[in-house]
Amino acid sequence: MGHTLLPPSILEGSTEELLDGSAEGIFADGPGVAQPKTIGNGIAPSGPTIEVDGFVANKRCIFKVCKEKKSVRIWLFGVIYNLNDYRRMITMMHSLPEDFTVHQYIHSPGGSIPVACNILTAMQRCKATIITYNIGMAASCGSLILAFGDKIHVDELAITMFHNSAGGANDSTHRLLTKTQHLINNVAGFFERMKNRGIMTEKEIEGIVKRGEEFYLNSDEMKQRLIAGNLWYEGE
Repeated sequence: MGHTLLPPSILEGSTEELLDGSAEGIFADGPGVAQPKTIGNGIAPSGPTIEVDGFVANKRCIFKVCKEKKSVRIWLFGVIYNLNDYRRMITMMHSLPEDFTVHQYIHSPGGSIPVACNILTAMQRCKATIITYNIGMAASCGSLILAFGDKIHVDELAITMFHNSAGGANDSTHRLLTKTQHLINNVAGFFERMKNRGIMTEKEIEGIVKRGEEFYLNSDEMKQRLIAGNLWYEGE
């Protein structure tokens, strides 16, 4: 299915620092997604949030509210990292009435579990109907956000990946062990909900939680599970 093309003006003039200038536009369909500039650790630094042609945008999150159509479109790009990049989106989702529909397009390798938890909390508290889309890659906590949609669509060539969280090594062994166990238990709770919705199997959860396995699902595999769980969204 086709997705909305964001206006080229969002890359022009004072917005040049928003995204890599080599992109001619921001496509929400996987291969055409403009990638933000990164720093040494491969994570794009936070930038200013700007407003252009009704779009609210920064390096990782772009959204637009259409009151006339009672709809919201959100694009989540790249690493989910800095809560400030999603603050306005989260606030907006908390305030939406139940007659709105949110279309949330995801292309992300994952990122910070605490930041993702803030987004997931906003999704749970949002009164509007939320439709999530995997438009290229939804991995790690990106796949968690995908799985929390009221309805879900996976593009034809998109990949979905589930695994457990990973922690850094710059900590004491005991403290790292405590943090890791907490994260494993936290993510296991998300997986249990996903199992109840038919998105994951008990065997997959056991492999992830107990053995640290990763599971990659192509679009057809995800579609079959979503249809079986009455979660599939065919498109507009």
